[in-house]
Amino acid sequence: MSSPHPLPDTPMALPTSTDMSTDERPCRFCAKPVSRLVVDLGLSPLCQSQVAPGELNQPETFYPLRAFVCESCLLMQVHEHVSGEDIFSHYAYFSSFSESWLAHCRDYANRVIDRLGLTTESFVVEVASNDGYMLRNFVERNIPCLGIEPAANVADAARQHGVNSLTRFFGTETALYTVAEYGKADLIAAKNVLAHVPDLNDFVAGLHLLLADHGTLTVEFPHVQNLLALNQFDTIYQEHYCYFSLLTLTQVFRHHKMEIYDVEKIPTHGGSLRIFVKQQTNEAIAVRSSVRNLLNEERDAGLDDPDRYAALQDAANKVKYDLLQFLINAKHDGKHQHNSSNHQPRPKQPRSHAGPIDQPRPPLCSSRPARELRQPYGNTNTGPRPLPSTHG
Repeated sequence: MSSPHPLPDTPMALPTSTDMSTDERPCRFCAKPVSRLVVDLGLSPLCQSQVAPGELNQPETFYPLRAFVCESCLLMQVHEHVSGEDIFSHYAYFSSFSESWLAHCRDYANRVIDRLGLTTESFVVEVASNDGYMLRNFVERNIPCLGIEPAANVADAARQHGVNSLTRFFGTETALYTVAEYGKADLIAAKNVLAHVPDLNDFVAGLHLLLADHGTLTVEFPHVQNLLALNQFDTIYQEHYCYFSLLTLTQVFRHHKMEIYDVEKIPTHGGSLRIFVKQQTNEAIAVRSSVRNLLNEERDAGLDDPDRYAALQDAANKVKYDLLQFLINAKHDGKHQHNSSNHQPRPKQPRSHAGPIDQPRPPLCSSRPARELRQPYGNTNTGPRPLPSTHG
């Protein structure tokens, strides 16, 4: 079955710094021009830029935070204003800190091992494996596994827990290296990483190259349907490049010679999807009705119409205006306390501009480098690359 939106045959040039200042960019998947605004959240610093106590009175760079939707493939995405190298340098989050997340991953591991019949002869790879939080479950059952994690500090922690880890960014180059050194994977797991990938096509092409002919890829990601329906605009930030529907990902994987054969709803991150993906050539696995049912649900929710995405602006504005009105009314009604003998320090002001969402102020300027920033989990080029040929 061919994609309803034909993809370009000719390579596209990567965006220059001048291009990055405009509001029309090529889509990260189909490379069509993207300018349909979903929501303008005003100005914001990078979400992982930590301000040191001695720099609280120093200026800080704020960037426009806007999400757009591609009217061709329906991929919701942000336009970055700084390159991946400027944003990402260090990953401060260790997945094992969260007990609930560990329980979620333990349940996943037990279920997928039984479902796929994985044994000590199988090979499992996790992309963006962090500190080995999930692969430890496979190590405990003597199932050979490999983590691919670009942040050296968390990859070292994984090795200390007995999880073999490759410290590299993932894409076609790393996929080919991994196949040459270890072979193809019976299971590839990618949990909450796809949104953090600047070069979507290189990343997914790499998954195709790494996946065995009979293998399964599982991908977990926040569902854009919940973002829109539940007004989860607070999950939009510069480091989240893409926001996915099943409608869009069906096209993405089809282009890269893979097929989604099952989908589950899971409660993590405000409501997520877990998809099961196979090689298109694998006729032994049938596509389940869950895929068709969820595609129909998304269409019923309007996710095949760009106008549905654009409605997020009014919903986000209402939350802000209602909060401001509540604070004004509370102060007017005297619902505040100030006692010099019991005075608490004033909380730090949130680092986003105080004006209406749809009326951003000019950004502040700063040459101060960002601290404690995240690593991306794919090629760090932030613009779309030519759609690669995916020869398995």
